[in-house]
Amino acid sequence: MIRPARLVAVLVSTTLFAQTNDRGTVQIQLAPGTVGVPYDQAIEPPGGGQGDGNPATVAFGAPSGLPPGLAAALGRIRGVPSQAGDFRVRIPGTITCKTCHGKTFVQTMTVEGAMKITGAPGGLLIETGALQFTFPEGSRQPLTQQIRITNRGSQTRTLTASLSESRPWLSIAGGGSAGPFSTATIPVTVNPAGLAAGFYPGLVRISAPGGTESFSAPVLATVTPASAGLIVSQSGLTFEAEQGSTAALAQVIHVGGGTAFTVAAGTVSGGGWLQAAAAGNAVTVRANAQGLPAGQYFGQVEVRADTPDSPRTVTVLLNVAAAAGTLAPQVSPAGLILVQRPGAATPPAVITVTNASAREAAISMSTAFEGSVEWFTPRVQAPAVAPGAAVSVQVVRDPAAAVPPGVHQAELILRFAGSVRRVAVVLVALPPGSTAPRGARLAEGCTPTRLVPVFTTLGSGFAVNASWPSALELLVADDCGDPLIQGSAAVTFSNGDPPLPLVSAGGGRWAGTWQPRAGAQNVVLAAAVESASVPQLMGTVQIGGAANQGLAIPQISAGGVLSAASFQPLTPVAPGSYVAVFGKGMAAGLSSSPALPLSAELGGTQAVLAGRRLPLQFTSDGQINAVIPYDVPVNVVQQLVVRHGTRMSAPEPVVVAAAQPAIFTKNQTGSGEGIIVAVQSGGTQFLAGAESPAAPGDVLVIYCAGLGAVTPAAAAGAAGPSSPLSSVVNPVTVVIGGKTAQVLFAGLAPGFAGIYQVNVVVPEGLEAGTAQVVLSAAGQASNAATVAIGSAR
Repeated sequence: MIRPARLVAVLVSTTLFAQTNDRGTVQIQLAPGTVGVPYDQAIEPPGGGQGDGNPATVAFGAPSGLPPGLAAALGRIRGVPSQAGDFRVRIPGTITCKTCHGKTFVQTMTVEGAMKITGAPGGLLIETGALQFTFPEGSRQPLTQQIRITNRGSQTRTLTASLSESRPWLSIAGGGSAGPFSTATIPVTVNPAGLAAGFYPGLVRISAPGGTESFSAPVLATVTPASAGLIVSQSGLTFEAEQGSTAALAQVIHVGGGTAFTVAAGTVSGGGWLQAAAAGNAVTVRANAQGLPAGQYFGQVEVRADTPDSPRTVTVLLNVAAAAGTLAPQVSPAGLILVQRPGAATPPAVITVTNASAREAAISMSTAFEGSVEWFTPRVQAPAVAPGAAVSVQVVRDPAAAVPPGVHQAELILRFAGSVRRVAVVLVALPPGSTAPRGARLAEGCTPTRLVPVFTTLGSGFAVNASWPSALELLVADDCGDPLIQGSAAVTFSNGDPPLPLVSAGGGRWAGTWQPRAGAQNVVLAAAVESASVPQLMGTVQIGGAANQGLAIPQISAGGVLSAASFQPLTPVAPGSYVAVFGKGMAAGLSSSPALPLSAELGGTQAVLAGRRLPLQFTSDGQINAVIPYDVPVNVVQQLVVRHGTRMSAPEPVVVAAAQPAIFTKNQTGSGEGIIVAVQSGGTQFLAGAESPAAPGDVLVIYCAGLGAVTPAAAAGAAGPSSPLSSVVNPVTVVIGGKTAQVLFAGLAPGFAGIYQVNVVVPEGLEAGTAQVVLSAAGQASNAATVAIGSAR
């Protein structure tokens, strides 16, 4: 049953919703939706003006006309629509103010809006395209993540899951079912016990009955050396201010890994507007727009430590808008969790409202509760925020408002002229008999049954710009008030952006950076969290908002750094690898390097991996071809940043292994016939193919990439030497048609940059036809190319 939301408001006018017609109807804008796609929008009638700040109550009744699959609660319409059509939504409401300008005021009204739901193709959608697990060497605790499959159709679908190959460290549940317009999860567990530092790939296959729909979800487990593990909660931050603002803009990132670190801030343009300072494991990043003309400015914060995965980079964007007085105040945090102990007072929580615009911002507040009990009261420091200033809002638990033990949801709504900010407020009321904290538990005498996550950044009704980095953070506790320390958290996006795994920032905070790939009027962010405990606890939360079109900045596609030979997804790169970086906005036009050695800047574009500039062979808007430097530390996850002019991308994680062989193929896709030259005993050479097959006893020259370090050492991006030849450090094995071939040489191809060659003898006994060729080095196997084999000569 959906209970009416009750709103307690500080009025900004004699009537909270002034724009009513002669029937007392308030018209609102409702975003369109799509069948099978999550929907979430705040019910926000218009209002305005300046009043005397007295409290009022607004009650919304049950709505009518909602599309099937949607419901209203806490001032929001959300769910998954299951029917297309045009709908007229009506929500009755009553405003009561007992002391407005010295008299009682009552007004009834109806909130009304049109909503259009369009059809969808239905079918299954895999929301988790790949899973990555990271463990420090010596770990023994298994971790579980979920593959999420959404059913966008009206019929229940049965799912079957299996491993493509047995892996002793990898296990899955066999499958399950997804009901109509709902999501099913398939647990995937990795046990790192006994695994040495390195990378361990696996593949989960998921299918529905009849074989009409099937999915493959790669799994990559990374075991890092004990000296690695520098964790930074965010990879990108965005600040916004109006020209001339003196507001103190600040955001906090957290550094984990248990090692000493230093931080440094630098800018690409605009001078010294960016600063960063560490206190404990928290780094406060500050941006100062004072003196800057309107425009966009980029900088970065580097976190360095004595670890192989250092440095970690945070890209910072400062957007300075023209001084129009229209920039909405910033509210932090966007979500709170209060814990109520039996017999003890609950400390108030504090929310900060910062005005980075050129005009004063008057504040109006209201509250929405899931039930009929109004269990907290907001107290604002001042009724308005001056330009460049900040005020605090206290969320005070009302001791006279009794609630039963359990989890209680509410919202604090902050209204400004032309904008609204919503803060999720959750109360965890502990049962009688719960005692003060002792040991690892927050409360003895309470047994948790589920997790309670809230978004502490963005918040319901958010508005961000596509391609700009947005900090995402969850605060997660269980229903006994204990923060989630060990487990996993991930966010999925209804606009098709890839799922975002979050990292633990300590104290129950789980964080990551979202860079929207495209604009969308209604985007739903759904977070799923789970504990590492037994029994496992789970929880979900969602918020809705908009991703608007803004200034395009460089973007690296998620998982978009691939071998330029094999193009296999979710595979490491290696020192010396020839790679392709996919994304958008990375260059203007096409540029190719005219000669060797390759330059570190091409067409105004640079690419930096682990603090090292990459030699570039080709740049364009959507693709960069480059060579990985030989001195990049291996067996860790590094970061890649692309810079074009004064604009920078958010960092993209890149897994670097000692070797990741990849065979070039004729069709340039990583499959089919390899680029393999056959050399006969008499010295005749030819490109092996169906019309000119190799024969047993011939020598094959296999052109490939990703074999790692060489000796004598060579410079990345320079031509491979011919005298002496540079041989690989990691031994290479070659299997042709199931038979191990004798390796004569493996090293850099003379005269080429980023290209290796492996010379082998075709094994005797191979049957005529097409044979698979697979290279292996440092525990990693290549893509399977083919070579034509003829009869023995």
